[in-house]
Amino acid sequence: NEILSIGNVEITLFDDKRIKCSKEGSRDSSVTYKCDDAEIIIERNSSSNESGVLCIKAYSRAPFSPVDTVIIDLEIRGLEKFLGLTLHPGAVARTYPLGFSYYNALAVNRTPGVEKPPDEMGYPEDLSEISYSEFIKRYPCWSYPYFSNETRSSVAPYTVFLLIESERGYLTLAVFSNGEATAYLWPGPSIRILTGATRNRISESCVLSYAYSKDPYEATRRSIEEADRIGVVASRRRKSKPRFMRGLGWCSWNALLTEDLSSEKVLGIVNELIKRGLSIGYVIIDDGWQQETRRDGQRVLVSIDPDPRKFSTGFRDLVNNLKKLGVKYVGLWHTANIHWGGFGESVLRELGSDAQETGSGTYVPHWDLEKSLRLYTNFHRKIRSWGFDFVKIDNQWVIQTLGSGSGESIGRVARNIEYSMQLSAQINGLEILNCMSMSPENYSNFVLSNLMRVSIDYIPFWKLDAKLHNMFSIYNSLFYSEIAYPDYDMFMSYDPYALPHLVSRILSGGPVYITDRSPEKTNIDLLKRIILPSGEIVSVDEPGLPTRDILFANPYESNKLLKIAAPVKWSWAIGLININKESRVITDRVSQEVLPRNPDWDEYAYYAVFRGFRGVLRRGESIEISLGELETEIIILAPIQNKKAVIGFSEYLLPPYPVERLSENRFLARASGTLLLYNRGVFEEEKIRENEIIEI
Repeated sequence: NEILSIGNVEITLFDDKRIKCSKEGSRDSSVTYKCDDAEIIIERNSSSNESGVLCIKAYSRAPFSPVDTVIIDLEIRGLEKFLGLTLHPGAVARTYPLGFSYYNALAVNRTPGVEKPPDEMGYPEDLSEISYSEFIKRYPCWSYPYFSNETRSSVAPYTVFLLIESERGYLTLAVFSNGEATAYLWPGPSIRILTGATRNRISESCVLSYAYSKDPYEATRRSIEEADRIGVVASRRRKSKPRFMRGLGWCSWNALLTEDLSSEKVLGIVNELIKRGLSIGYVIIDDGWQQETRRDGQRVLVSIDPDPRKFSTGFRDLVNNLKKLGVKYVGLWHTANIHWGGFGESVLRELGSDAQETGSGTYVPHWDLEKSLRLYTNFHRKIRSWGFDFVKIDNQWVIQTLGSGSGESIGRVARNIEYSMQLSAQINGLEILNCMSMSPENYSNFVLSNLMRVSIDYIPFWKLDAKLHNMFSIYNSLFYSEIAYPDYDMFMSYDPYALPHLVSRILSGGPVYITDRSPEKTNIDLLKRIILPSGEIVSVDEPGLPTRDILFANPYESNKLLKIAAPVKWSWAIGLININKESRVITDRVSQEVLPRNPDWDEYAYYAVFRGFRGVLRRGESIEISLGELETEIIILAPIQNKKAVIGFSEYLLPPYPVERLSENRFLARASGTLLLYNRGVFEEEKIRENEIIEI
C-alpha cells in the first residue's frame, strides 16, 4: 500500500530481549511475521485503498513484555510537514507548574508561595524520549500540539495523532486502545504497542487508523469514521449532545479552590451574579466538597457525604436552593478512582461493592466490569438522589494503572472502567463531563459520553496561558472533536485576557462557563453579549477548527494569527487571536480559502464584530487584519444571495445566532437588537424587537 507501508516489526519479551521479525507470508488483508518462537499477524481492515485500521494478533512461547510489546515501523512518503498531538508531559513541565502555584493563589486573594513565572517560554520545552514508567508518573492526561520545522523533523514520543501534508494530499494517523493493547506513535515513525501485562497471547487489538484525502479535514474525519466502522471508537456525530451546555455555567474551582468551597459561598456568588442580571444555566461543584484524610501524601475519601463543615445542610439543600435561583442543571466533581488517593473502608461499605486494595489500606474501583459497574452505580445513585444532573469525572488517565498487578491487560482494564462509569451515569440519568482524559485508554472508550476537556487547566490572569491554552485547545479540537464535544475549560470574566478566552469558547462548539470569585468584578456587559433572553448562549453549529493556513504554522512562534473557524446558521465565524511569543503586532489575512470546508457561495458580506469594519469578500480575495498582543477579533462571513445578506444582531458576539431563518426571505428575531443587513451594495442597520418577523 503506497499510502501507508509496514517496515520492520519487532517484539519485546518479558526479559527485555528485543527480537526482529521476518515477513513469513500474506493472505488477503493480513501479513504474518515470525520472530523466533513468536508470531505476529498484522491485518488491515479497510473500506477503501485510502483508509483503514491496523489490527494485530500475537502469540509467543516466552511471555511478551508489558511495555514495547510490539514495535511496527511505518514507511510514509513525504514526512517533512506535519502537525502532531502528543501526551508527552515534558512539553510544558518546567514552566507551567509555577503558573499554577502562583496565579491560582493570586486569583483567590492569597500571597503566592513561589516566584512569578515568566510570560514567555520556549514551546515545546522538552519532547525527548522518556520511559513508560517515567511517563506514567507525570500525569500524562493532556495533549499538546507540535509542528515539524527545521528543529523538529521527527515524530515526538507518545503522539496520538498526526496530520501529514505531502505533494499528493494529506494523511492522518490516529492511535487507540483496543482489545488487549494501547498504542502510541513514536519517532521513526513507528507504532509502540503495549499491553501492560506479561502474557503469551494477544487477542485481536485494533490500534491505528489511517486515512488519505486531498482535504486535511476530511482525512481527519475519515480516520475516526474508519475506527468507528469496526467499533474501535464512537464518533461524536452519532452520540447525544449534552443538555446542560446550552446555558452559561459557573464552576467553583478557580473561584474557591478546595479551601474556600462551601454552600454559603457557592450560593452567595451565584445569587449575586443573577442579581446583576446574568443568567446562569448550570453550576459545577468542583473538588473540595469531600470528607477526606491524608494517607501517604494522598487525599483519601472517608465518606460519600459532603464535608458537614462546608455543607452543613447537605447537598440536597444546596441543589434545591440553586434551582430556586433559576439554575437549571447542577453538576458534581469526582475522580475516576472516586478520589485522588482512592477511598477508605468506610466508603467501601457505603458503596456495597468489591474494590481493589492498593496495598496502603485504600481502595480503587475494580478492573472487573461487573464489580466496577456496581460500585459506580451505587455512587452515582447517591449523587442523583441529591438532585445533581451531571458529573465531572476527573483524573481519568489513572485507569491505565488500576489493573496494575492484576495480570489483566491495559486495554481490557481501560475498557471495563470507562464502560462502567458511562453505563452507571446513564442508568442514573447523569451526563458526564470528562476531564484529564485525553489518553487512548479514555477517548477510545467514550461509547456513550460525548463531552471532554481538550486542554490543560485554565490559569487565571497569566498572559502566557492565555496564549498557549487557546492554542492547545484549538489544535487539539481538530482530532478530539471528532470523538466528543470539546471543552476548553472555565475562565474568569475579569481576567485581563477574558476576551480571547471567551471568543475561543463560543467558537469551540462546547460549553462556556466562568469561575468568577468576585461577582462585583464580573464583566456583565461582555457576558451579556453571548446570552439570549431565554438564557441560551450563542454557539456554532459544529466544533470550531484551526483554519487551513495555520494547520502547519505555529502561531506562537510565527507571523500568523491563531484562527478558529466554524459554521453558525447560514454563515461562517472566524475567531482571530494574536498569541505571538514576542508580543509583536501581527498582520495576517483572512479569505474564503482558509475555511475548514469549501464555501458554498462566491461572495460573502463580511463584518468585524469588535472593530466594526465591513465589506464584500469574493473568492480569491482576502481581508488584511492587524492585531496587537492577545487582541482578538471575530469575522462573520454571510453569503450574498440575490444581492442581499443577513449578518445578524451587532450586539452579539455571534451576530447570526439570535436570528432564526424561517424561509429564504423570512426570519424570526430571538432577541432585540440592531440587525445588520447587506442590501444591493449597501450595509443597513435596523432596530428589531424580540419575536419580530423580519422580511428581506
